[in-house]
Amino acid sequence: MGAMSLSIPKQRWRRTGMFNLSLIFFYGIVLLVCLVVSLSQGSTLYSTTVVFEGDCERTNRLNLVFHLLLNVISTLTLASAGFFMQILSSPSRQEIDRAHSRLRSLNIGVSSIKNVRFFSWAKSLGWLVLFVTSIPIHMFFNSSVFKVNYQGSDWRLTIASSGFGAQDVQFFPPGASLANAGVPIPGLDNAHYNYSFCPFGVGRDWGYGEYVDLPEYWNESSSVYQNISSTAIMSKDWHKMTPHACREEYGACKPRKKYRDVIIVIGTNTDNPDGWTRSQVFSDPNNILGPVWDPHVPRKELNSLWYSTSCTNYLPTSVVSTDANELVCSNTCQFALGISGTDLRTSVVFPESNWTIDLPERYVSPCVTAEQQRPGYDDTFNKHNVKYCLAQPSKSECQIRLSNMLLFISILCVLAKGIICVLVVYYLPQESLVTLGDVLESFITNPDPSTMGLGTFDVHDSQRLQFETRTHIGPHDSTELSESIVPRVWHQKARRLVSVLPKSTLSSTYVPILLFGGIAGHFTSQIYSYNGFSFKGAFGESDSPYFISDYVGQYGFLTTLIFANIPQFILSCCFLSYSSIFTRFLAEKEFNSYSLMPPKPLRVSYPAGEQTSTYWLQLPYTHSLPLLIINILLHWLASNSIFIFVSQGGYLKNFYYDPSDRNDKWRLPEDAVAVLAFSLPAILTFFIVCITIILIPILYGLKKLPGDMVMGACDSLVLSAACHTHRSTRSLGQGESNEEGSSGDDKLENTNERQPPQELSKGKLLWGVSHLPSSMPDMISTGREAMHLGFCSVDEYLHGPVDGEKYA
Repeated sequence: MGAMSLSIPKQRWRRTGMFNLSLIFFYGIVLLVCLVVSLSQGSTLYSTTVVFEGDCERTNRLNLVFHLLLNVISTLTLASAGFFMQILSSPSRQEIDRAHSRLRSLNIGVSSIKNVRFFSWAKSLGWLVLFVTSIPIHMFFNSSVFKVNYQGSDWRLTIASSGFGAQDVQFFPPGASLANAGVPIPGLDNAHYNYSFCPFGVGRDWGYGEYVDLPEYWNESSSVYQNISSTAIMSKDWHKMTPHACREEYGACKPRKKYRDVIIVIGTNTDNPDGWTRSQVFSDPNNILGPVWDPHVPRKELNSLWYSTSCTNYLPTSVVSTDANELVCSNTCQFALGISGTDLRTSVVFPESNWTIDLPERYVSPCVTAEQQRPGYDDTFNKHNVKYCLAQPSKSECQIRLSNMLLFISILCVLAKGIICVLVVYYLPQESLVTLGDVLESFITNPDPSTMGLGTFDVHDSQRLQFETRTHIGPHDSTELSESIVPRVWHQKARRLVSVLPKSTLSSTYVPILLFGGIAGHFTSQIYSYNGFSFKGAFGESDSPYFISDYVGQYGFLTTLIFANIPQFILSCCFLSYSSIFTRFLAEKEFNSYSLMPPKPLRVSYPAGEQTSTYWLQLPYTHSLPLLIINILLHWLASNSIFIFVSQGGYLKNFYYDPSDRNDKWRLPEDAVAVLAFSLPAILTFFIVCITIILIPILYGLKKLPGDMVMGACDSLVLSAACHTHRSTRSLGQGESNEEGSSGDDKLENTNERQPPQELSKGKLLWGVSHLPSSMPDMISTGREAMHLGFCSVDEYLHGPVDGEKYA
């Protein structure tokens, strides 16, 4: 390799390489600036930085935009690096000869790992670095920006009459039920009831909220009393809900985001809608309640409060208990809402009917019921018809965070790619054959003797030569390959583009896509049944995504991160093979065009004479841009189909490990919980798009090639066999008469002077029938003059191949 000045290269593919190189460094510098700005905000390399904090709906939109930008940047970076991977996998003539000596072909014009084993260590190392540095970009870059969802869990439940909060209607805590928070049965307060006589338990396990000691209600400076008072004052500005909407919001397993505290307004079952008196609820003939309650809840005073308690909703990230293979949400106030445990699922849908809060009788033992009747409790108050609800609007704020470490790893990989690409642009030897025309020019100028006499040799012959046994091939079988030079029969047939695709290309493209699509279909069917046989749900991240139970807890955040991004890596590998299909198609169309009139020059990297050069290697922008858009779309769909969902606020809980142990290593926010989540609509969309793009190459490949020519534009053996040219003879005295004194011997000498092969490759060419090259040895007699198939000049072109004729 000779040293070159770092000026702008003049060759077309190198100019395109400069454009791709500029993109790589541009994105690398942009990402580096982002990292520097992030670190300047007081963050460290091992921490995360808040990029945005605000309304969750706006955060969701920005998160989609950020991840679309991430996919655009990663796709363009990887596509630009893929250009150089194709350059590095383009062989030199020496490398082609080395492979041909072992009867192995190399791929031309496509990025292929098959070629690398025949290359120099420098090119192989450069190709390997470009490939290896792509893996962290796939695995980490898309997750370097993530959303932290706020999902509140704590809220206050107040059950009251329509008079609660009115100036002329009083309330007396804990309410007309005389039940302090956490106590399930009206009248059985902890002030006088003997639990050892007939235990029923108190606290969260009973579904009546957080337990509060009765004296707390009678201390006006206590937090319990202050909460009830502030609720009564502020409720006039709260949002009014229908019973059904209220039950869907507070009875189902939903995090507290849009609404927090709630007042459920119920009918009093008395002649006064504003509340109850203690004497109406408890007749108390023996004055059992008087000594305790008279100073705090007067017997004849109207009380607009029935019950008040603090509640918590939470969803376990591991299977604590299941019902029909569903994670069951926990609502510590579910019984206070009249909801049984079997109704509290993540996919619950309540009927459009009146909501009646009913005490679940099966949870009350006979001795409790008997004890409740001692103060004369009227059991008609066990049922309460809900009139409406007042819900406190809650403005929850979500965050978009940047992981500095993941971004730093991605930047290192991008810059490493940039360095390799600089070396390729300025120091790659010129003899590397990167286009179809480069290879044809090399073989025309310096024919390969190993393929001499194989004018009909095509890609199917090449595959058989390399991968099938040849013991059955006889030396005189004119339809099969032979170790001696024998004319072979030309079979005219409809030649379709799809027939040029090797089995390895088809399998490396379609098998992973079908496998990936099958996995997506499996998850889709599982979530479809889990979702009540419905495809409803949010696209991408949502408040309550579907997730794998306790995956982060079992395998750790890093393993989960890699697992969530494996589809990105598989997708890129599949798409590399997928785009190579179109590369082969276009190369085949270009190769086939040499069998058609008018003749055309070669398209090479370093044009001379009539040769041409283009900015692209094999895929023009009319094809590469649509493929790039499809690639970006698929990566974006994959990132919205499976992702890491980070939540803080207490709604998601894991009872089997301390999240701070794992979060500290990756600096997730305090009290945040991460799960591996899915989006059903995104998976379904991804599945449909995958099935659709599978059909595109098949339909495109059914197109017939217009020319009658051998097929195998990306196979070096096929190209070599087509380039044993017949070079025309030219008489220096041609056009001059013998009257000038030229002798016959002189004329013969002039007519034997042949056109140099370098000059032939620089002019316009055709592929077809011509006379045998003079360098080809005598062939087995065919009873007639043997003809040759291959490239030739316009002057030596006779006609196209004829069906049934034999050619060498």
